[in-house]
Amino acid sequence: MTWENLNKHSTNVWIGVESTFGTTSSNMRPLIIASDPPWPNAGQTTKMIPRAEARPSRRAFQSPVKGMESGSPVTFGVDLKPISTRLNSAATPVAYSNAAALSHQIVLRAALGAELTPAAGTAAVSYSAPDLTVTTGHGSRFAIGQWIGVVSSVGLEVRQVTAIATDVLTLQPPLSGTIAGTEEVRNAYCYYPAEDDTTTYTIEHAPIEAGSNETQTRARGAVFNNPEFSIAFGDVPKLTMNGTSAAHDGPGDLSLSETAQTDDMGSPFAFDVSSGNGSAWLAASLASVPSAALITSAKVSIPRQWQEIPGAGGVSSLAAVKEVASPSQPITIEIELRGGTAEVTAFASMTARHLVLWSIFGTGTSARAIGWHFPNTIPAMEPVVQINGELAFCKATLIAHQNTLATTDLGRANVIMFLL
Repeated sequence: MTWENLNKHSTNVWIGVESTFGTTSSNMRPLIIASDPPWPNAGQTTKMIPRAEARPSRRAFQSPVKGMESGSPVTFGVDLKPISTRLNSAATPVAYSNAAALSHQIVLRAALGAELTPAAGTAAVSYSAPDLTVTTGHGSRFAIGQWIGVVSSVGLEVRQVTAIATDVLTLQPPLSGTIAGTEEVRNAYCYYPAEDDTTTYTIEHAPIEAGSNETQTRARGAVFNNPEFSIAFGDVPKLTMNGTSAAHDGPGDLSLSETAQTDDMGSPFAFDVSSGNGSAWLAASLASVPSAALITSAKVSIPRQWQEIPGAGGVSSLAAVKEVASPSQPITIEIELRGGTAEVTAFASMTARHLVLWSIFGTGTSARAIGWHFPNTIPAMEPVVQINGELAFCKATLIAHQNTLATTDLGRANVIMFLL
């Protein structure tokens, strides 16, 4: 099949964590790509070095020298989906680098930089606000700063762990429901920015049509700059990834599957913060359950910058890559809200606010949740009044500052994304 006859939308894409920089990953996981076109490695390039040495005449052109493959673009977008299996007390979770890792683990780890090693959940024993006692010996399954899910008398409640004393977890905000005992305390997959990251990824792409193997590609040593989360209430939340690779294979026959793949996640969902389904908090404190802020959308940009480290033992004359994003590159959140005087006054006085966005979908044990917590947001500039239809909205840009909850990377994180 010739290239021009390919259907650009009929493609398979895989992602995997590399155990060695530039070496094809052995734990590739299929992705369902939401970008257009869904060809993440379409821009593979090789540096061509011009030759400037003397030649006998102006007509005697000197052919350039083929250089390195580093810097080829890798771009794709995905819908954010629920986890397939919840982290209850019977779960046997694995880390993103495990051969059995889930696709969402690899993608979100690549986007944010760090994963709290996932652990099984537990059961509630008793609750006295704001302290939740869990099964004896299970307090060590949790970490200060992470978010968890607690099944109370009102259903699944999403809360942050702010302190741990053996098997007693202090939660914020306090639960709004009651605990009779034995209710599920669900652990969460939590992702946050790392101070130092050198993990690289393999991205593979193959058209689905049989006979199109000459267009299969593989990017090795891939890293990602400035991942962007788009969260519009009532719409499917999305993640866009833009990065580069250190080396590539193809286009050619790479023995990749031409059979349509499916990922290991659930179906896409609409981000819903209506009563009982989630909330949007923009509050000075989480000591009590805040009132819902009338936020309509948010766009989160997380700057990441990488430096290539020359040397032997890698690919394209590179030994490794290292994240070097500086303090002058802040995480920014653009929000639009139908704000009241409290929010506008807070923005004008540069008052810090917790920003928490989370959505629950499904009921009972089928309930799943996705959310973000920015524990210390400060306005980057004065809010702007924007007319949307016949109503005036406030559009603001916030900067996510460091948390002061604990000294660990998770406890200091300026953004935590959680799935439970």
